Amino acid sequence: MLRVFLIGLFVFVFVYFWHKFFNWINNRTSYNLNKVLRRFTTNLIIGLSIAVFLINFNHYPWLMDIEDASMDFAMQVRQDTIPPAHKKQIPPLVFLDIDNKTHRLWGEPLFTPRNKIKALIELAVKSEARLIVVDVDLSQQTPFFESKQHPYDQELYNYIANYKKSCRDCPPIILARAFRPLPESVMTEAEPIREVRTGFLEKAVAQSAPNVQWASPLFIRSSYDNVIRRWWLWQAVCVDKQPQVLPSIELLAAAMIRHKTPQQAQKSLNNALADFKPKNCTDTYLPQSKPSKPIIIAKDLVITEGMRGIRQRIMYNMPWLPPQKETSTVRYYLQDYDKETENSEIILTVFSAQTSVSAAALKDSIVVIGGSYSDGRDMHSTPLGSMPGGLIIINAIHSLLQHGEVKPISNWLKLLLTAIAIILVSILFMYFSSFWSVIFTGTTIMLLLIPLSIWQLGHGVWIDFALPLLAVELYQIASDFHEMTEKLEK
Repeated sequence: MLRVFLIGLFVFVFVYFWHKFFNWINNRTSYNLNKVLRRFTTNLIIGLSIAVFLINFNHYPWLMDIEDASMDFAMQVRQDTIPPAHKKQIPPLVFLDIDNKTHRLWGEPLFTPRNKIKALIELAVKSEARLIVVDVDLSQQTPFFESKQHPYDQELYNYIANYKKSCRDCPPIILARAFRPLPESVMTEAEPIREVRTGFLEKAVAQSAPNVQWASPLFIRSSYDNVIRRWWLWQAVCVDKQPQVLPSIELLAAAMIRHKTPQQAQKSLNNALADFKPKNCTDTYLPQSKPSKPIIIAKDLVITEGMRGIRQRIMYNMPWLPPQKETSTVRYYLQDYDKETENSEIILTVFSAQTSVSAAALKDSIVVIGGSYSDGRDMHSTPLGSMPGGLIIINAIHSLLQHGEVKPISNWLKLLLTAIAIILVSILFMYFSSFWSVIFTGTTIMLLLIPLSIWQLGHGVWIDFALPLLAVELYQIASDFHEMTEKLEK
């Protein structure tokens, strides 16, 4: 209510001083501006009232969809412009991709061979990677004709169980948690506490914690087009009938990078997310639609409680590309760009998991092990097109470390931009028909606001050009109706 009152007060003050300004001009000119003054004042009241309505209901799906579409466009335009990583001390990112060629080479198994996963982890460890993320479902045991554990599973289990003891200075390992599917009758807004699907690695991970930890790989899909645009930074979960709060892979990875040790990262996350732990496993969890109090994960990593707005958008900068050469060891790589120094450095390298990778390529990197092979069904729609889940995680980690949360401009600036657009339309109405006025105004907004929005998005700030344009269009409809009513009365 306070925000509505303050915005309403802003509209009143703006219109009041606008009225005073026209009276001042009218008293100093011979031309009678009373009619123009009434017209402009009416236009401002109608237009700003529409803008206030749009601002206060911008978390509703139909308005979020419009803003999402405009932000998708801005991301697509600047997808080849990756901000310099060294300024935010972001390590290089490496994706070890289990692609179709690798899957065929492994015999197209139903379960990803655990010994192969262990070998990829071991490669990254020996190469002195900074952090290792395994985006593979390890919750199910590999079927075996005997009652004993499959040898491949046992090999991975032994490696994880002994990791903390045998490898003191080794990089932390993050494993992707698996969840049981939600009932089909569940509403999308209020969800039950998710039940974790535990597997054969539970005791092994517990023995090596916090050097090895579970995290959530889930993201939010848009309901109208099934595109992954937002992250779940944490999940309310139930493990063995005990309620817990589980950080996402990107949040845990960012905490690991921003803290010196896994112990410090775990302590920070436990303190930050303690308030979101459910009381029991029968509760429902309702994500906040608006940002609330800040949650401090590290000195330069602050997030908010809101889970639905523009702040939870993933800043995609790294698209999924076809391999540069079929015979090349590197599937492809992307470079960032520093405008100040005009230097470029490799920020992302994608390797096929079946190729030999040098230790130098993985050293001090965040290594993500995932799969793009067709049978894995881990390809998803994003604003930059289809990409595997491992690359979505990479984009989310980079987005969180580079920008934190996307910062929308203030409501006051939105109202000011809308007011300027409405004034422009009102002036054009004096010389052109309403149709051409809307065309000119829309073109002006696009020529000015779209480049500004794209430029500011590179700094993690979003200027929504769709809202002023929509406000002007709705204002035009209301204005035409008002003008038609006046003519009928006459």
